[in-house]
Amino acid sequence: EGNRKLQKAQKILSEGNLDKSLKLTDEVLAKEPRELEAYNLKIRILVAQRKFLAAGETYQQMLGNNTADYPPALVSLSWGVIIESFSDKSFFVRGSAALALGEIWDVRALKPLEKLLSDEFDIVKVRAVEAMGQLNQKDAIPILKSLVNDKRYLLRSAAAESLNKLGDSSGLPVMIEDLANSAWSVRARAAEVLGRSGDISAVGALRRKLRDENQYVRVKVAEALARCGDTSVKPIFEETLKKRDWPDRVRAAQAMMTLRGEAEALELLKDAMNQKDWKIRAQASEALGKSKNTSAMGVLEKYADDPRWEVRFAVAKALVDLGDTSGTAQLRKLLNSDDAEVRANSASALGTAGDKDDFLYLRQALSDADGRVRVQSAKSIIQISQRLNPN
Repeated sequence: EGNRKLQKAQKILSEGNLDKSLKLTDEVLAKEPRELEAYNLKIRILVAQRKFLAAGETYQQMLGNNTADYPPALVSLSWGVIIESFSDKSFFVRGSAALALGEIWDVRALKPLEKLLSDEFDIVKVRAVEAMGQLNQKDAIPILKSLVNDKRYLLRSAAAESLNKLGDSSGLPVMIEDLANSAWSVRARAAEVLGRSGDISAVGALRRKLRDENQYVRVKVAEALARCGDTSVKPIFEETLKKRDWPDRVRAAQAMMTLRGEAEALELLKDAMNQKDWKIRAQASEALGKSKNTSAMGVLEKYADDPRWEVRFAVAKALVDLGDTSGTAQLRKLLNSDDAEVRANSASALGTAGDKDDFLYLRQALSDADGRVRVQSAKSIIQISQRLNPN
């Protein structure tokens, strides 16, 4: 009888009658308080009703009757956390929710992302546009095309980049035009986008900006050319490896990896890990993670217990990026950091590196005082569940 009622409740829910579906589900739970799927359905209904606190209380009730997490219900609760964050008073949290939707790759994400384009803060709109580029949904293309010529450069550059990720390069000519903009910040941003696109058609325009009046723009242009495979800029980075300050040298090492200078770059990054300045060690750790060179694991492991949490996080994330799951233990510890950004970043990283054992840690983080931590924990719960149950 309980199964029949649940099936009926699910059918009624699909028809949009939330109250009646909830009533039937409560009747099932009254008779069978350990029925896991009933809890999952109830949480889904409560989230649809935007009763997020009640959804959380329902999950706690389920734990009290069953003692263990039920991933489908935890995923439903996590969706509620993300949806609730769309109306958070902090634009940081709303922006974090937008990025989370992009990483989940769910077909349902496009509509809420489109709604976030009406946010009062441009940075939230930019995050929503960036997320659309990760969804692999062609329906996002018309939305993005409408923003390619927006007067706000961060918005149009994000639209051009997301379009390119979706196989539509129509926004790149706008970025080439922006290389001639009077504002150095616009020129630098355009160079970054063109570089990440890797489009060789941009090489000529980028080369003409190697003598830009602004040094920061010149650096971004050189890095963009390296990403596009233009070996003519290799001497610039070879010189930087030897003569500049450490932050510049680490950045040059990253560029060298795309210019067949991996051996020199890795040696430089190993030296950077020995620097007293923790910022250099963290920067070098991140670069080693992006190198995709597994020989860097041995170097990174030596700094897993670095006295600075910033370095410990960078090392753990780098190890995860290199395919070494030993970094997940450190990420779990960092969920208890005093710094909210570290907790949020650690929760986010567990989405790609964690497993079912991380549900407990991430579920606890759903109650974090900081909205960004809650959002990223919810995102990672959904990602882990997707990996464990790909269908």
